[in-house]
Amino acid sequence: MQLVEVKVGNQMINIAVISSAPFFKNIHKYADTIQNIQLHAYTYEFPSESQSIVTKMPFADVILFAGPLPYYISQKEIEARGIPAVFIPSDEYALTTSLFHAFVHFDKNMMMSIDTYTKSFLDHVITEIDMKLNRNRWHVLELAKSQREDIKTMDINKVIDFHKELYQVGKTQFALTSVDIVATKLNAMGIPAKGVIIPGKSIIDTLQQAKTAGELQISKNAELSIGMVVFHQKESPELLGAGATKSTTSFNLEETLLEMLNKTEITLQVMNPNEFIIYGTRKSVEDFTDINNIQTFLTKLEQIHMTVSIGFGYGSTAKEAENNAESALSLANKSPQENSILINNSNKELINPLQKDKATFSIKSIDPALLAIAKKTNTSITTVTKLMHFSKLKGSKGFTTAELSTYLETSRRSGERILKRFTTHGLTQKIGEEQPYKQGRPRSVYRLTF
Repeated sequence: MQLVEVKVGNQMINIAVISSAPFFKNIHKYADTIQNIQLHAYTYEFPSESQSIVTKMPFADVILFAGPLPYYISQKEIEARGIPAVFIPSDEYALTTSLFHAFVHFDKNMMMSIDTYTKSFLDHVITEIDMKLNRNRWHVLELAKSQREDIKTMDINKVIDFHKELYQVGKTQFALTSVDIVATKLNAMGIPAKGVIIPGKSIIDTLQQAKTAGELQISKNAELSIGMVVFHQKESPELLGAGATKSTTSFNLEETLLEMLNKTEITLQVMNPNEFIIYGTRKSVEDFTDINNIQTFLTKLEQIHMTVSIGFGYGSTAKEAENNAESALSLANKSPQENSILINNSNKELINPLQKDKATFSIKSIDPALLAIAKKTNTSITTVTKLMHFSKLKGSKGFTTAELSTYLETSRRSGERILKRFTTHGLTQKIGEEQPYKQGRPRSVYRLTF
């Protein structure tokens, strides 16, 4: 890792730059045009190495990728780290600059192979520069019709072979590539090749975009957070175990909470033996609700036969955070015999960190269609958005009442009532049945129709 610091003012935005070593030098040339940034270089030979870099690198406010290829390859790792990321585009501006360079140094009608992320970019450039070019002497490889999916499985060796084979049979004299390592490998074989030239303006614009994303992330992390915690004794008295007392249980609750909070910048206030308020920032709550911390916390609660309901609220003021926390707790507290942790952010979006995908559900809506559905079915906006999200997860297979109830963290009877209301208004449709056991009644399978 190489550290390059550009220090102006007090607030530094830490930008992790993931690129090839040569291209990082280009980025660094323009770094001093942006104030208050600090670049951390993480270099690779092949773009596929960016996945491992994202996983292992230390904390950064934002990640800047040298191009779309390493960015899209690393999307899962980016989401897992929860760090905002941007990439320097290889777009029409870059192609225009690169073609102009080629025309100046070579014959404009030379035989050339070109790989580009999107062929339409090249078509637009040729149309706009309005030069009489012999396109029959060009061979174009489109790297990805759909960047988000195709780029992830791109085989760099096939791109190299595309240019090499054309050159070896005499169909091309020069290769223009959107991937740094391809140009390096071709030149090593004695094949004239050059990477697409990324204009300085594109680099400067992306550095500014990275700085803005980093500032926004810091602002979000610094949001005030209030958490309201309520512990519940499991119903069966025998679960307390021999010799357990109320005071011992209460002591264990506070001790367990403090042990978890010591790893974060959160302050604890005891309201009564089973109720607590915790104060912190959005970042400290995200640290606390990390899935590994949560599982450790819930395992300890299981040992003392308790469940917990927690409502976190974010806000720019203490009052806003408190109001959001109260809303989250009221929803989390509906099933006291089950652990429930909900986060209500400043956009009135509800996040459940106990769900694998940490799906976000709105508890407000300005969409007239959703509001009409919620009103027609006498259902909250939160439930409507949850139902829509669950239906998308299940896809064409549909879902049963039992599956829906589990997902909504509600009783089977409540799940049946919700489905009945939606079916009555023609918003769900029965598409079949499943027989999970040799004996017993078959279960109806539904899907949404809106």
